[in-house]
Amino acid sequence: MTGALTAPMRRAVEPADEPILRALVLDARPELGLLPPAAREQMADLQLRAQRRQFAADHPEFCEELAFVDGAPVARIVVAPTEHVVRVLDVVVSSAHRRRGHGAALLRDVIAEAGRRDVRLSVRVDNVVARRLYESLGFGVADRSSQPDRLELAHVSTEACG
Repeated sequence: MTGALTAPMRRAVEPADEPILRALVLDARPELGLLPPAAREQMADLQLRAQRRQFAADHPEFCEELAFVDGAPVARIVVAPTEHVVRVLDVVVSSAHRRRGHGAALLRDVIAEAGRRDVRLSVRVDNVVARRLYESLGFGVADRSSQPDRLELAHVSTEACG
């Protein structure tokens, strides 16, 4: 990473943001590029709807946000805050903005906002780049996920209790 990082500005997702979200899904899933354009768009929409249904079923309190740098969308982050834990459900940084510190900045914000709550997330065991990022931010293995190809990571609050 070179130069000063412009911190991403976050805001809640709005209905008009669907094209941005679709573009982030397509960017994260290059294999969808093999499909005809209409099918590609439809698959991205289906994935977003399915993800949101699952988030709502598992974490009714989930919050979906977009992050922007200099007005350009750079990432989507989905979190589910509860009384004791903030769970990061999804982080997607566009390929054009990766390795510039935006994902780390977003996660640092989540950690800071969590206060005394732990921050937890799940990561694929073979996702070495993401695991390296999470470890650099102080996340450690909390336990094996119920899924054999995933790890549950936690960033334990260091704020003093009391």
